[in-house]
Amino acid sequence: MTRKGYRLLESIDVTVATIEELKTPAPAVSDKNSADVGQKIRYACDRLEDILAQLDITLSAFRDALRGAGNKDFTTLEADVESIDATLDVPLSTRASEGTLSLISTELTNKPDKATTPTIYNVTCTNADTEYSQTLPANTKKFTIKARGGSLKVCFTSGQSGTTYILLADGQSWSEDNIEFSGTLYFQSPSAGTVAEIIAWT
Repeated sequence: MTRKGYRLLESIDVTVATIEELKTPAPAVSDKNSADVGQKIRYACDRLEDILAQLDITLSAFRDALRGAGNKDFTTLEADVESIDATLDVPLSTRASEGTLSLISTELTNKPDKATTPTIYNVTCTNADTEYSQTLPANTKKFTIKARGGSLKVCFTSGQSGTTYILLADGQSWSEDNIEFSGTLYFQSPSAGTVAEIIAWT
């Protein structure tokens, strides 16, 4: 039996070097799709080593990268923000001239208050081509005048409704808003019986 064992070993003509050659070779890029599982594993390991090599950075290097060329950190960032805030915390007069501020104040002061009270007038132009009028309440903030039953020629000056006027066709209206008007509307119609419908808000 022992002789047979020796003869069997003698018949296996293979050296250790030959066995070494049979191991899985170093993987190439194409090895990731290889049918050889060993090649796939070695390819994955080599790629992992490459990735880890690229992540080989110390905490101090990471800190310096965050600071940038100006060597900034969170303390200096806070100081910069406070500096910007200080430049904004100044009186408005340092950012605008006295004239500009005065103009803004005047505009705000002169802005009409919200209108709350309407007054309606229906003035009939009994005769054609004859001027009629309607005085509006003091400090009227809005008014609308509308022609009914004929056209109207409207103006703000007595005696000019036949020469310098705004012409409203039958059914047309004209409005003014955001005003403080204390005055009179003058109007006439080429047709007798035309009605001037007026609503004034104070």
